[in-house]
Amino acid sequence: MRPICRQFFKKQMKGRAILRCRNESKTYSWLVTQSAPGGFGVRVDSAMESNMMVVPFYDSMIAKIITHGRDRQESIARMRRALDEFVIEGIKTTIPLHKRILNDPDFQKGHVSTLFLERFLSS
Repeated sequence: MRPICRQFFKKQMKGRAILRCRNESKTYSWLVTQSAPGGFGVRVDSAMESNMMVVPFYDSMIAKIITHGRDRQESIARMRRALDEFVIEGIKTTIPLHKRILNDPDFQKGHVSTLFLERFLSS
């Protein structure tokens, strides 16, 4: 990496924790209303708009929410707020599942592995 790039990243890249939630449709129907969250440390990637049809022929992702914070706790707090602010009507989504995961003590402490979701869903 060139010295200029190293200096840029040292100045720009602050914080350590990044969380990402794939907000997926659990049903195929009309997306009646969508109001995405925003604010510092929150990014939403989505191509969906209100009054669009969610069809079963493509990926079921409606939106991807990404939060960034100084540490894990701040990033989790921002994700909680973003999920609380996200308004989607007309279809069922995975937002309630993401909220439950964020409230799990093992997840909050970072005690997760590839088996976490399997254990979490079975309890």
